[in-house]
Amino acid sequence: MTRLFCAFLASFFLTALSTAQALADVFPDQPYFGMQLDYQIEGIALTGFEDRETPRTVTRILEGVLTAGKVSIKGMGYSVEDKAEIMVTISAGTGMKKDSWTIKPKPGHKEYAIEIEVPPNARGSHISVLINPEAQGKNLVKALRLDITAVPKR
Repeated sequence: MTRLFCAFLASFFLTALSTAQALADVFPDQPYFGMQLDYQIEGIALTGFEDRETPRTVTRILEGVLTAGKVSIKGMGYSVEDKAEIMVTISAGTGMKKDSWTIKPKPGHKEYAIEIEVPPNARGSHISVLINPEAQGKNLVKALRLDITAVPKR
């Protein structure tokens, strides 16, 4: 019942916010193995989402429509591991940018930001954000992923 209510609320807020220029959220609601993403997306009006969980990865998939000539994402990544990396890839049309940031235990979080111009003839845009902690010899691979895909307005 609680999961169904949360899905209803998320759907309601995505619909209400889809007309806004920026969307901000925290994913997941509770830290996953001590990892969490705080993010703000601009240039995309969201039309849908899905959260997926496997034994070692939690993924939020967002879909939307391009609303501006520039797409950006910024926020904060959190991790309780000794060292973790935030990797961000953003693309629009044939253009693509990548960057990464290291999260260290003190303070346990790191800001990230990236943007890209959207060419007039672009068939869409994609953003991928991944937090991947170092395994430190443990045979445990875990990750937190955010994927956003947007298409042009029709």
